[in-house]
Amino acid sequence: MSSERRFVARPLATRRAPARWPGAVMERLDTASRYLGLNMLWLASQLLLVTAPGGTRAMIETVHAWREEGDRPVVRTFLAALRRHGVRAWLEFWPFLLAATLLVVDFGVVARMGEQRTVLFPATVAIAIPVALLASNLQPALAGRGEPTARAGFAIAVREIVRAPLAAIGTTLIVALAVVAVGIQPLLLLVVPAVVARLILAFRGKLAPHTKENP
Repeated sequence: MSSERRFVARPLATRRAPARWPGAVMERLDTASRYLGLNMLWLASQLLLVTAPGGTRAMIETVHAWREEGDRPVVRTFLAALRRHGVRAWLEFWPFLLAATLLVVDFGVVARMGEQRTVLFPATVAIAIPVALLASNLQPALAGRGEPTARAGFAIAVREIVRAPLAAIGTTLIVALAVVAVGIQPLLLLVVPAVVARLILAFRGKLAPHTKENP
């Protein structure tokens, strides 16, 4: 009797297995389509300098919402985040734009110097490193933290960098690698940004989960 039951159970198991395979494939296709759609929205937001910083923040907030709350409508979630954070992201963007411009000019001037270059070049790099850390970690550190003021947002990002330096350095390296990859093959802009946002948030979620304190 027991041998007959085992014989009957095996065909049942083999019949159920293929049913899970199409479901898993469709789930992955749905995820890929959502991230592709999010990436298209981000690209559209980058066409105007005014909406570029807010578009990046909206993309990160959308990915964070998907991670925390499950699937949500792509367009509605992105546009809601853009309206909520667009102006503040723009205000946070200007200091980095100014700092990046000054650093590019400094590197250009230092490169033309003679013996002084050996001293000034390391000094310029020492200034560029914290700027790069703060620029690449600001928006990921603010994901899911509501609507802090620009000043409070910078304070939160600095605190997160100090609290979890490995996560901050890893975030900066991921962004740098993505920039290099896009520089080599610009077509990667069609798929890379949203995937990078997901990778950064997953990476930070393991090494630097948000504290429970209010921003």
